[in-house]
Amino acid sequence: FVAHEIGTHLLRVVNDEIQPWRGSSGRKKFNLHSHSTREFRETEEGLATINTVLHSGGGPKSRYLFREALLYYACAKAATLNFVE
Repeated sequence: FVAHEIGTHLLRVVNDEIQPWRGSSGRKKFNLHSHSTREFRETEEGLATINTVLHSGGGPKSRYLFREALLYYACAKAATLNFVE
């Protein structure tokens, strides 16, 4: 939880506040999307998930993303197949 919420989301917000593209006018100047886009949220959640796994403390074997990869694959397949398939 701490690595996910504080180590990723909060750190990203704090870092974003000190960048030259801070605020909507700066984001337009640098041709950056707003924080509310779907791609932005998906990317940040992916990074937060990886950060959580890397800081899980379960040793080297716990750092593999098998579970996350399986969940992603299942969601991708579910989006294209019906229930019977």
